[in-house]
Amino acid sequence: MKTEKLIHCPSCDSDKIKHILDIPDYYFSKQVFPIDECQNCGLRFTQSRPTADAIGEYYDSENYASHDSGKKSSLFLKAYQLARDYMLEQKFKLVRQFKPEWKQVLDYGTGEGFFTEFLQKKGKEAFGIEPSAVARSNFKNRTGNDLYPDISALPPGKSFQVITLWHVLEHIHSLRNTMEELVERLQSKGIVVIAVPNQKSTDVKTFGKEWAAWDVPRHLYHWDENSLEHFMKSLGLQRIYTTQLPLDPIYIGMISSKYQEKSPLEGVIKGIKSYFHGRNNPAEGSTLLTIWMKN
Repeated sequence: MKTEKLIHCPSCDSDKIKHILDIPDYYFSKQVFPIDECQNCGLRFTQSRPTADAIGEYYDSENYASHDSGKKSSLFLKAYQLARDYMLEQKFKLVRQFKPEWKQVLDYGTGEGFFTEFLQKKGKEAFGIEPSAVARSNFKNRTGNDLYPDISALPPGKSFQVITLWHVLEHIHSLRNTMEELVERLQSKGIVVIAVPNQKSTDVKTFGKEWAAWDVPRHLYHWDENSLEHFMKSLGLQRIYTTQLPLDPIYIGMISSKYQEKSPLEGVIKGIKSYFHGRNNPAEGSTLLTIWMKN
């Protein structure tokens, strides 16, 4: 496996990097990966990470539903899909709240394109980008339409009023270059919607190294409110809203409890507590759901 070690922060380019902790890949490989922290902007990131062309094998799991819903069904996957369908409507309502007249939208890292499909059925001019060939094929088989493999494949000059990244920013190898390209495609007064796991959440205090959203090495970056603010402002965007995704803490609680060899019910209870805490303290919520506007 080809790996890479970063000597500069992928957000601010500082070389002031400090090792913080080591986290096992509980989900798939059981390998242990170091996590370093930038002493300038506070971003934490996974080191000794697989290169972009090698990371695919770490998604090669019977349970990685977001890239291949055609895999063998299970009760857990069915629950995941029900929750996903509920969240499609919630995501749509959230975007509409801040961009009532939106039409052109890009869902970056769309997986199998369920949000893209949902938007198209709502009459939006929706595009989806997804690097996984399996996910793109499943979308094509399901809808008859195409997803794009990368930004360069989009129609030349195509711009958007809304760009969404639902649990995607933590996965992007070429972080700054990719986000600069996306911002270039964003219209004036357009919005970017970003959801990322929050490494300053109460979940981390509850589950420690078994917090499922460390998810190394698939999660290359580990954001909190301050590090995300630093990065997004450097792209010329201003934050206009912060909240959390309602089902995330329960999902994360269940998986984290499994890693701790405890009952799923215990994880659900902890997840519910995390949710209510995050409602009053968004900076400590399980997920940071933020909306950013371009001037």
